Amino acid sequence: MPTRKDFLAITCAAVLALGAAPTARACAFHGYTPDPTLVDLLLATEEVVIARLSQAGAQFDPVETLAGPEVTQIALRPSAQTRLAAQRSPGLRVLLARDGSYGPWQEITVLEGSMGTVMRSVLSRQATWRSGDPQARVAFFARHLNAPEPALRRLALREMDRADYATLRKSSLPQVIGLRRDLGQEDDALRPIRILLAGLSGDRSFVPFLTEALAKGVAARKPYLGAYATALIELDGTKGVETIAARYLSDPDLAFDLREKLVQALALQYHVAPGGVRRDISRTVARLSRQDSGFAQSAARQFGSLNRFNAAPSTGGGANR
Repeated sequence: MPTRKDFLAITCAAVLALGAAPTARACAFHGYTPDPTLVDLLLATEEVVIARLSQAGAQFDPVETLAGPEVTQIALRPSAQTRLAAQRSPGLRVLLARDGSYGPWQEITVLEGSMGTVMRSVLSRQATWRSGDPQARVAFFARHLNAPEPALRRLALREMDRADYATLRKSSLPQVIGLRRDLGQEDDALRPIRILLAGLSGDRSFVPFLTEALAKGVAARKPYLGAYATALIELDGTKGVETIAARYLSDPDLAFDLREKLVQALALQYHVAPGGVRRDISRTVARLSRQDSGFAQSAARQFGSLNRFNAAPSTGGGANR
């Protein structure tokens, strides 16, 4: 079983590898397992230091110890990327961390703008967040979704992305500036959470976009169909459920992986949506399960027992063909 030191090394490697353009990850219901975030790393570590590059740029000089015993010397050569950043911004501060006095130091992130203040706030909440307080963590980073610094905005989005949907739905989320523009970016890493935020925005002008994007996503077999379906139901309620059922789930020849993602979105909303939407999902699932044994099997996997829907699957059609 991995130790905390192993976790720190793995997490740090993942965070550093993500850089400015992390690989695609999102909540499990829309196709991915979340990558660890910079915050996950800080919650797992014991020593954290703010440092700057030496005058020659060959080493780090500690400036402030944020966690653990006072640090006076750091055995870590700055990365080429950090040296370049320091040339552009003399006096640049960098956040470093290690797990215990004998672990290797790792570069975590450069501290530009308000990032240093945010990191201090994260560390002050380390004990609380370690013990599990997802609502508070989401609320903290929701306030930074419109931060002026791109790195902080991206971190806030990744923190939203790692949260479960029920927590997001209960949170007070701001209207994200430029969300419609950002949804058009070729950024699969953050596209799913941006889709969900569009659904949670309460802005019904996103309904045509989500409807069209879902159709294109089905045609192209995109991995984040669940996000489109979830967001569409969030904004369009029972009409969204009916659209998904009539256009896609009523087709017994719909590809297995596409059906699973769409049914998973229905199951998610069945647990969190208003009563009227939940009732419509229940009726829809029961009807489709009676008509199509392939759908019935998907429903059983995503919803659990079909007894709650009084579903009696037929013997033909669907995935069994």
